[in-house]
Amino acid sequence: MKKKALNKISLYRFEQFSKFSSVQHFITCKNNIGNNQFTMSLSSVKEPNPIIENRKLLADALGLTPENFVFHQQEHTKNVTVVKKVHGGKGFYIYDEGFADNDAMITNEKNLCLMIMGADCVPILLYDPINGIIGAAHAGWRGTVQSIASTTVKAMQNKFGCRPSDLVAGIGPSIGPQNYEVDQVVYDKFSKSFDYCHELFTNGKKAGKYQLDLWKANKIQLLNAGLRDENIEVSEICTFENNEDFFSARKGDSGRFASGIMLV
Repeated sequence: MKKKALNKISLYRFEQFSKFSSVQHFITCKNNIGNNQFTMSLSSVKEPNPIIENRKLLADALGLTPENFVFHQQEHTKNVTVVKKVHGGKGFYIYDEGFADNDAMITNEKNLCLMIMGADCVPILLYDPINGIIGAAHAGWRGTVQSIASTTVKAMQNKFGCRPSDLVAGIGPSIGPQNYEVDQVVYDKFSKSFDYCHELFTNGKKAGKYQLDLWKANKIQLLNAGLRDENIEVSEICTFENNEDFFSARKGDSGRFASGIMLV
C-alpha cells in the first residue's frame, strides 16, 4: 500500500488494485489541505456541512461528482446490498438516506463509488477483473464474527457469477492485533463461530482480556471463500499507531476516514 497526493488530497492505494486500469480505489487520510479533521462520515454529527464540503473536495480531486458516490449506514450486520445506477448519490448529503441495515455493497455498474467509513474497523475492497465486479465491506469484530467478508464474496458469486479465485482483495488500515484488546464475551463469540479461533487471539495484557487479530480473521475468511493468497493484500497499517494519518476510535477520535472503489 502506497500513499500519494492527488490534487493536494493525500490518499492511500493498494498495489494489487493499482495495476488495473478498469478500477479506481482509494483510502483517505485524516490530515488533508491543512485540515486535521478531514472526516468523511455524517453519522452522529450536529453540523453536516463541513463533512459535505470534505466529500466535495474528495470528489473534485478524483474528478467525480456527488452522484458518483454511494454510502450506507454501517450497523455491524452481515447484510450485502446490490447497488444499481439509480442509487448514485445515495447518502452523500444526508446520512439517513444511505442504505440502512447494511455493511457491504457490490455492483457491476461503472462510475459508482462504493464507500466504507472506518476508524479501527476493517475496510475490505474486492474486485473481479474478469467480469468487472466490485465489492466493499465494513468489518468490525461484530461483522467479522458474522463472516461479512465471505458473505460478500458469496454475494458476488450468486449475483454476478464471480469465481472467488479471480478476485483481488485489499484489507485496509484498521486497528492492529497488538492494540485491539477485547474481553471474554468477544472471545467466546469467535470461539463458537470458528474452529480456528485460537489462531486469531493472543493473551491480553490484563486478566480476562485478549488481543484480537482482525486482519488475520478476515484474510482467513477470504481464503476459505476461495480467494488465492497471492491476490489478497493486507495493508498492516494500524490506525491506533498511525493516528496522524487515520482516525482511531480507540484513540478517542470521532471522525472517520473513507475507503472507496469504483469501476471505470
